[in-house]
Amino acid sequence: MTIPQYCLDRPDLYPTCPNYDPCFFVLPIEDAEWDMVDSNASRVDSAIAFVIDTTWSRRSSRLYFRPRTVYPNAIYRWQLGTDPRIWEVRDFNPGQGFFNGFEGPIEVQLEIIQPDTAGCLMATEATKTFSKTIHLVDFPGWEVYRYPVVGSYTGQYFDDTGSPISDIAELAIQTGEGTDYNIYLTGAELQFECNLFGDPGVRLSGNLYQQVSTITGQSSVCYDTYRPVILTSLDQENGRELTIDFWHTDPETNERIYRQFIGQKVE
Repeated sequence: MTIPQYCLDRPDLYPTCPNYDPCFFVLPIEDAEWDMVDSNASRVDSAIAFVIDTTWSRRSSRLYFRPRTVYPNAIYRWQLGTDPRIWEVRDFNPGQGFFNGFEGPIEVQLEIIQPDTAGCLMATEATKTFSKTIHLVDFPGWEVYRYPVVGSYTGQYFDDTGSPISDIAELAIQTGEGTDYNIYLTGAELQFECNLFGDPGVRLSGNLYQQVSTITGQSSVCYDTYRPVILTSLDQENGRELTIDFWHTDPETNERIYRQFIGQKVE
């Protein structure tokens, strides 16, 4: 007997199909581990999402809680701290203002449930729960001077093999003129500035110790073909060593180029 194509395409959907398998997409939940990420999706290769455990409580518009594993048809249930509400969504974005005024640790729990009306799974396979603690820092306004990453640095650039490709270089992460919350990366070795509004350097946005480049539009010094991504990370142990990862497209070969800056803060 010839099996219809629609049966081959969806063996879980039509009970009348000879190959019907009610357990085809009922996958066991192996873990419910998750990460808190600072995410930016502004005209780059993909949504830039770097894992954090500490962030400003008043800058949560870019904050997401995301499961590490995605299961088809599963139900995702988030609970934050002692808040009795449950949010049933896979990638949970609390939104701007959600944590306003809060400072300290919060336990976040994710429960993943795999609906199983056909009895395909054991109870331990149908549900998993994972909790861990995040940390929020509050402050009475947008005082950028409290960002540890702001400062001047000296160091070297390296290629994707870890070999140095420059002499001692200098760069800075600074606040913009006339504003108290915009942050910019500046330096003589930068290959593009990527700024639409005429401010110096590359505009950054992010959390306490990490920032990612934000590209709000095409400018004369940052063309669409470059698609640059710049991610900064400051050592949290002593607040002195800065690592910056750069990715951009070579407009002639269309290949992605990677380099890294490692430097020490200048007092």
